Amino acid sequence: MKQKVYFILFIGFLLLSLFLGFKLYEVSVQKHDNSQTVVNPKTDTTYSKKPFKPVPQYKFIQVPKLVMFFNDPEVKVDTVYVDSSKVHYGLPTGSVEFSHQFLLKYQNSQKLVQLTTSKNTLSLTQLDKNGLVHTDKFTNFYPEVNSYNYQDGVLTYKRKPFFQRFDIGIDVMVRPIINMYDLNLGLKYKTRKTYYEIGLNSYFYPALDPKFGYTPYLRVGLSL
Repeated sequence: MKQKVYFILFIGFLLLSLFLGFKLYEVSVQKHDNSQTVVNPKTDTTYSKKPFKPVPQYKFIQVPKLVMFFNDPEVKVDTVYVDSSKVHYGLPTGSVEFSHQFLLKYQNSQKLVQLTTSKNTLSLTQLDKNGLVHTDKFTNFYPEVNSYNYQDGVLTYKRKPFFQRFDIGIDVMVRPIINMYDLNLGLKYKTRKTYYEIGLNSYFYPALDPKFGYTPYLRVGLSL
């Protein structure tokens, strides 16, 4: 009877391993597809009768490590026409118009051209009021442990609450050559460079012991 129970647990363990492996494969394929094509997901649009209220700036200010200005060519303007609601620009290649509200609301905010992240670096490329394009590079960017707020050209941050820095994770380790299988269910706490995890390990080592077992574990890791 015990052998049947162990066999059923072992089959369930393998099925879970295959399921997690399939999900990881789906994520990797999706990332590859996203790098090759532009995905246009559907968006729900709602309208609020209340005015927008920006989140107040956080306690700590993070200054950019590097600010790089670019020598973009100026856009030639042939004609300018202003009416009660818009400004119309005649260009050599056509025309463009802007609402007065677009130009006057949030006057301290610059125009965001591009935002990119790479590991612990945030890059913001913006167009300022003088028509200059510049990229601000912020190092020591840790969204895992900090909450960020960018407003009026200033990046501020605050520490995430203690309990928001915990993650529940599950992982499977299969060692087919020596016929060993592990299933871990743990609670992980992250810092900037390290993480700490405590959980329960379930194991099945048929070559050593036909019994299915479990034991608590503690893990410490370093992010390079």
